[in-house]
Amino acid sequence: VWDVPTTQVRDGNEEPIRVPINPLNAYPVAVVYDLDDRSSGRGDGSDNTDGDGGNGSPRALNSATPMSTAYDNGNEPPNITVKKPTSKDGKIQINAEIQDDSGELAAAYVLYREAGRNDSAWYYKALTIEGEECSGDTCTLGSGEAFAVLNFSDDKKVEYSIMAYDGNWTRGISPIEEYEPSSSNSEFSYLLAGGVVGVLGIIGAAIYIMKHRKSGIDEAERAFSLPESPARKL
Repeated sequence: VWDVPTTQVRDGNEEPIRVPINPLNAYPVAVVYDLDDRSSGRGDGSDNTDGDGGNGSPRALNSATPMSTAYDNGNEPPNITVKKPTSKDGKIQINAEIQDDSGELAAAYVLYREAGRNDSAWYYKALTIEGEECSGDTCTLGSGEAFAVLNFSDDKKVEYSIMAYDGNWTRGISPIEEYEPSSSNSEFSYLLAGGVVGVLGIIGAAIYIMKHRKSGIDEAERAFSLPESPARKL
């Protein structure tokens, strides 16, 4: 398991990575070296050696990635069907079905982050497949219903993708999906906001009426208490 870095060193100072690394775009490269190559030519058809005076030098002979190895071996990656997310104890639960032709999975993860933020870091979490978490070398059950509860509340907007590896470490990956809070939560929020506005409106109207009533009473009291003007003499 590779820990996704969140900091980088620039000019001797450690600072946060400005653009978080997306684990979906990272994969290992294996390279085979001959550390004492004395026979390879320049590749131009000449008899010249590699210019090291025949003393030998390291040379990369071949390289491969899991994708190229799967292609060479004709391995089919696990098939991932993403299902509708649900809520679990106020948290987002990602659901999927993972099937593999060999019936064996080495690992399965969901990669996710908060949507709408370019600086939001990516997280990963192991999926549970029919009760068996893929945390060892292989899962007890290689195919079936899979889920993972994210460390985000269900009122957050999240983007995510699912990766699954078979016994040969051939990777299957789903497109990036987006979870949005359910309409019921939104309706609840709107209703709550509307209720608050309504209550505030009633309170404001009551205060307005009380002020005007008090103003009217004060005016009446002042009119009643004014002294009568003296009678004019004829």
